[in-house]
Amino acid sequence: MDRSLKKIAGFSACIIGGIILGGIITFHLFNKIYCHFVVKDQEVFIRHEIISPYTVLLPLRKGNTATAVERLEMQLDSGLYGMAVNNRMLDSEDHLLLKKIREYRAKYPRKNKNPEIETKINELLSLSSPKHR
Repeated sequence: MDRSLKKIAGFSACIIGGIILGGIITFHLFNKIYCHFVVKDQEVFIRHEIISPYTVLLPLRKGNTATAVERLEMQLDSGLYGMAVNNRMLDSEDHLLLKKIREYRAKYPRKNKNPEIETKINELLSLSSPKHR
């Protein structure tokens, strides 16, 4: 009986040790993978934060406001399209922001060259209007 208890205890210790070791390895690998993607996302974000104003500042400094405005309009369309295809519920801050965009676009209309993007943006702006809520 003692011998079988020792075998069971040894076997149990091996299983517990394996579970602990597996957990440590899994945590370490997950941490490395997660950190890799977070760092990559941050790098992309930082690059965007640099290139975005640069692409507008350059034409402004050269006196070409039409190009600068068009680049900003493209960025606005990109953000609106992203919000439109995100499939999340709009909150009150979104509705307030989209109200301002509707007012802006009423004053400064713009048609996107891509019909799919144009349609999605128009749907988003119309869905967020007070008459559709």
